[in-house]
Amino acid sequence: MRLTTLFIALALLPAVRLPAGTGVANAPVPAEKSAADLGNRYLFVVENSSSMQKRDERLRQVVFDTIYGGAYGRMQPGDSFGVWLFSSEVDSRYPMQLWDPGARLDLGTRVNTYIKDRGYQKRASVEHLMRDLTAVVHAVRDVTVLFFTDGEEKMVGTPFDKEINGFYKELGRELEKGHEPFITALLYERGEVVAYSVARPGEPLSLPPVAPRGKGKKSGTRLPQA
Repeated sequence: MRLTTLFIALALLPAVRLPAGTGVANAPVPAEKSAADLGNRYLFVVENSSSMQKRDERLRQVVFDTIYGGAYGRMQPGDSFGVWLFSSEVDSRYPMQLWDPGARLDLGTRVNTYIKDRGYQKRASVEHLMRDLTAVVHAVRDVTVLFFTDGEEKMVGTPFDKEINGFYKELGRELEKGHEPFITALLYERGEVVAYSVARPGEPLSLPPVAPRGKGKKSGTRLPQA
């Protein structure tokens, strides 16, 4: 997928505000209030490869819960979020949204329905995903990315690949038996990954705090001991 398409998907499409209690979007935010001008950015990346089919119901519930809860309470009114699906290719067509606590049921439900309608196919390519993501992040600079995956494909392209893949290997069989996805968070500042977090569904995900500009340090949050 070309950089132009991906950049539009994350930064240039006007964010849409959904009124509470409806599934109808209001008028787009005016051009001078593009997603790039709003608050913090979040991106939810959902694996929809064929291997995720058996986790479908639980996966969609976990994604819904994450959006409904405002990314574990991190998102504030005026923040924006996007949704990508990926298997062998990246699907970045879902329009950017404005986070509004009063519309959280609609926001979560629409994403849940979108994942269900798109279905599951082909094999996941994390390498392809991270290549596209890196190109976009270098343009938008600061963003928190949450991945919902089965952990079968190794994480690549971050300073924390070894640690993240260690969790995938250690807990992969356990989560597979429960049809649960991994939740992995990466914090990007100035286009670079500065922190990560990995958790099971149902556990509090300690999203890395946003460090003051120019003072970010690489850090990680490990899974609690079982």
